[in-house]
Amino acid sequence: MKIEDISVSQRGKLVVISHPKYLVEYNLAKGTWNYSESNGKTIIKNGFTHISLTDGTTLKTVNPGFREFRTEPANSDEYGNHQTLHFIYETTSEKHEDPTKQKKSQKNTQSTKDTDNSDVQPDSADEKPSDSDKSGIRIHTYITCYVEQPYILLKVEVENLNTSPIYVTDLTLIEISSQSGSIQLGSHPSQYHLFLKIPPISPSASARHKIYDGFQLNRDSTLQPCKDGILYDTESKKSLVFGFITTQKWWPHIQVGYQASKRKTQQGLTNWALYHDCENTECIPGKTLSSEVGYIDFSTDAHSSYRLYTERLASENTTDTQKDPNSNTDTNQDITQQIFTGWSFSTENLGGNFSAKSIREQIDFISKSPIFNPNLPGGIDYIHLDSGWQPHPGNLKLNPDSFPEGMAPVVEMIHQNGFKAGICIDPFAVEPDDDFVKNNPDTCLRYISTEKNQSAKDEAKANDTNKPVEVHLPNREKALTILDSSHPKTQQYVKKVIRKIVEEWGFDIVKVDFSSYTIGMMTVAPNTTWHDKSLSSAELYRSAVNILTEAVQDTSEDTLLAGYNALESVVIGRFQLNFPLVSQINVDNSDTWHQQNGTKNRLCRYAENLNTHNILWNNVFGELSINEPRPVNEAILEITAAALSGATVLAANTPTEFKTLRTELITKILPLTGTAAKPVDYYDEAHPCIWHLPVETEKESWNIVAIFNWKDQQNDIHLDLNAIGLNPDKDYLVHDFWMRNYLGVVSKNVTLLNIAPRSVKLLCFREQQQIPQLLSTDLHYTQGSVEILSAGWDSHSQSYLIVCQPPRQVEGTFFVHVPEEYIPTGVSAFGSDYQYSWDKPIFQLTFKATDSIVNASIQFMKTEGGSQKL
Repeated sequence: MKIEDISVSQRGKLVVISHPKYLVEYNLAKGTWNYSESNGKTIIKNGFTHISLTDGTTLKTVNPGFREFRTEPANSDEYGNHQTLHFIYETTSEKHEDPTKQKKSQKNTQSTKDTDNSDVQPDSADEKPSDSDKSGIRIHTYITCYVEQPYILLKVEVENLNTSPIYVTDLTLIEISSQSGSIQLGSHPSQYHLFLKIPPISPSASARHKIYDGFQLNRDSTLQPCKDGILYDTESKKSLVFGFITTQKWWPHIQVGYQASKRKTQQGLTNWALYHDCENTECIPGKTLSSEVGYIDFSTDAHSSYRLYTERLASENTTDTQKDPNSNTDTNQDITQQIFTGWSFSTENLGGNFSAKSIREQIDFISKSPIFNPNLPGGIDYIHLDSGWQPHPGNLKLNPDSFPEGMAPVVEMIHQNGFKAGICIDPFAVEPDDDFVKNNPDTCLRYISTEKNQSAKDEAKANDTNKPVEVHLPNREKALTILDSSHPKTQQYVKKVIRKIVEEWGFDIVKVDFSSYTIGMMTVAPNTTWHDKSLSSAELYRSAVNILTEAVQDTSEDTLLAGYNALESVVIGRFQLNFPLVSQINVDNSDTWHQQNGTKNRLCRYAENLNTHNILWNNVFGELSINEPRPVNEAILEITAAALSGATVLAANTPTEFKTLRTELITKILPLTGTAAKPVDYYDEAHPCIWHLPVETEKESWNIVAIFNWKDQQNDIHLDLNAIGLNPDKDYLVHDFWMRNYLGVVSKNVTLLNIAPRSVKLLCFREQQQIPQLLSTDLHYTQGSVEILSAGWDSHSQSYLIVCQPPRQVEGTFFVHVPEEYIPTGVSAFGSDYQYSWDKPIFQLTFKATDSIVNASIQFMKTEGGSQKL
């Protein structure tokens, strides 16, 4: 495609941008614009731009005023050729406005003559407002269209034409109102599902809503920044992805609402906006204030559309912190793609006894285990010290009774046993009576008085409000104060903490809990001040992130920095490992199943982060709590979800108390593959039931499908083969991994009846052949990609040959499907003791536990259909 494939023309009052996949129509008479499908069906109707100032002034492009547009020169970048349209709006003062002049201006600006790109130019300067007519503010709207990309980019600038500063409170890139605007995907809004990427400022934060009469989610009901979202029509399957691809200065926000109408035929979302809270930022005379870059994409494939947005997001936010200055390659690429398995220790799973002695006991047990030994394929990679090692947040003092020799010997012991060592800290949260705070009281975020013109009588109250901010954070016993990341003393303090953890103690992974800034600072930011007052709250947050990345880079060790409870929009490109979820409650029963931090909601919330895995960073699935007396069905469900997440997994139960059966279950997902499954019905169901993972080796490809029943009663689930990319006209063999049984041959679709409550079926689909073929194995959840080195039919010897390398010393079974005209006649194998059984049409070959490569040959005889050609 060439730049000529994007045409810009003026049709009367409309400026039309025609792209092969969409149309943008800007109405110069009204100051609004529409975004439509290529066939002309409107998706976004009557969008406009508006800004608000501290003096109460509100300026909207739909207000009366002068409007013109310019076609910027065509350009190209790494995303291809693109064209930018520049729309200018300037208000006129009512006191000086000349109606005749305004009418003439509109007439000439909205010429009826259609023009091509080269002819489309702004109207002549004499039609613009005179100096006496100007309001002193000009709004610039930029719409950028790429030839080979389906999305558009949006940016807004506020230009100050006054001789004195203006102060901006809100800047809205695009807004629609219930009076004239709407978003229409096809069906009635009651069928729309809304997904917003809301950070976990509170554990109950939910990003999934169904649009209904009276629905509203806006700047009055949530303090959380919101980087992106998707509106999905469950009937038409069409979707609109929207959001921001930069967060340099302002927090991204999204306003969504629906105002019910008496008209039954009304369709569409009636309130929607992408905006910033500009925190009363000053815009000096002759200068402009720019928004972050917005993103809009309408696509019928929600998964692909969201992935494209994430890839653009990753590219826009790559930073030098990931690059070696002497190399053009990512120095940490191997670490970024590596999937870890670890054991997480906390006061909770160590029975309240978090000490060097208890850690040693648990590590000794893991090291001697034939399952978890780090020297085995799929063994535990690292030991993570989570909550409990630190008696008080914000300092590195250790209890001498628990760590008599300090932390360094503990880390050395971890390394000597073959593990990497990880630790969790929140260096910005400290207790108010901490020595550092007492000696440097100005290093904390501080409250500011919101009262104006205070009298002497209120002076004491004003001083009282100018105290360090104190917040209550999850799982913290006391109120904590937050260190100001813009203060030089704080920066020195935090870097000193990191150096000690990395260089003196020797930790390989530092997990930073950002609760102090995410939950703490974000909830009090409007009434808070900090050392560098030129920074917005988003920039203050980023300065905290930069301190940590710089501190790690300044050490002499190759340490991995991980983020937990962090706001995605400002940490992209700075962390390589991300813990996207609030930790699960460590449970040993079903009491928390339906709670926000229980298994049901936790696993489904993880699906919201799948689009970022191995694109923005490597995700951490979370902590598995699967030991007895927890029901085995729930344990299997959580293990399956962890495997299909494609992410790093941590075990949270006490190793020495781990039951044998649960150990055997967890071996089925080790080693982790790093490939994430796709929740097929994610945009349709509140809790996605169908997850699809395609598997491919050099000689074969097949499909793994997990069917989850999240309900408390039996359920029937229907699966259309088209939904997982299978040919409905072909026949497929289906095997149930956890139940170890053959389900039969299916085509077109399959309905699974009476699935047990709170359980999962992990199915393998292989295209049916007319010769004996591998159906499945019970050694690994991918059923062949890890444990089998080679397998296939030898027509010369009429044998099925298998070469296997078990991931660890456990027993394993191979399931071979035998067509009607074949019967097994013999088995030969070496590398392990074995046994076999024949239950038509499945032949089972079971090997005993071994650390050797196993070779097997199953001989067959063809009983009908003529002679076999040699």
